[in-house]
Amino acid sequence: EDLTSDGGCMDLLVASDCIYNPSYHDALLQSASGCISKTDGLFIVGYSFHMNVSPDRVMKFFELAQTKYGLHVISAFEKEYEGQSGIGSTDP
Repeated sequence: EDLTSDGGCMDLLVASDCIYNPSYHDALLQSASGCISKTDGLFIVGYSFHMNVSPDRVMKFFELAQTKYGLHVISAFEKEYEGQSGIGSTDP
């Protein structure tokens, strides 16, 4: 359901580390597509594979975004990491 009468008012929406569970892909896309501006909205999705499900199932998020929600998908940046780093990490 749209959050505003014109079908969305946000120019920018960012989701990070939210697509690793395919059970929630539809709900996230429904919410996002209802929030962003239909004319010039941008939905940026940052993700990594958690190996709780296959990477193919995680990547179906983008297929669903295009086919069911009519979003244009651009893969502008990809970087592969070995392991995770951050607070408490032994990585340099």
